[in-house]
Amino acid sequence: AQNEAEVDILTDGYVGKMDIVIPLIDYDRENPQPTWLQTELAQKASEKKLCELMKCGKYLFHLVSYANHLIGNKDTWALQRSKEHIETLSPEDKEIFMNYANQLADLVSSTPLQMGDFDRAANWGIYNGKPVVIDLGYTDTVAKLYWG
Repeated sequence: AQNEAEVDILTDGYVGKMDIVIPLIDYDRENPQPTWLQTELAQKASEKKLCELMKCGKYLFHLVSYANHLIGNKDTWALQRSKEHIETLSPEDKEIFMNYANQLADLVSSTPLQMGDFDRAANWGIYNGKPVVIDLGYTDTVAKLYWG
C-alpha cells in the first residue's frame, strides 16, 4: 500500500517535479499494487545535517511544525517553539528555512501525505547536495489501513 501511494505521489506531474522530493526512476507496472519502486539515490543524513542545511536548529520538529502552521493546522505550543527558533535566524537563514517550510507545506497540501512523518530524519536524504523527502508513502489511507 505504501509503494502504491508513493508511486501515485511521485508520478503526479506537479509533485514529481518538486525540489523537495526524490525523483522516481521506475516502478513495478506489472502488478496492481507495485511491489517495488526505484528512485534516485539519496545519501542518508542525520537530523543534525538536515537541520544545518534547512536551518531548522537542532530539530526537524521546528520545520515540520511551521509547515503544519502554513497549511492551517493549529498547535500553538509547537508553533511557538518554531517561532522562537525563527527569531534566532539571520535573514539569509530565515529565507532558507521559510523556503523549505513552504515546500513541505505545498507537498502535504497537494497530496494525501501526513505531515507527522517528516520530523524523522529517516524519511529524508541528501540528493544533489539538498535535503529531499525519500519516504512518501505515509498517507491518510495507509495510516488508516495499518493504524486504524
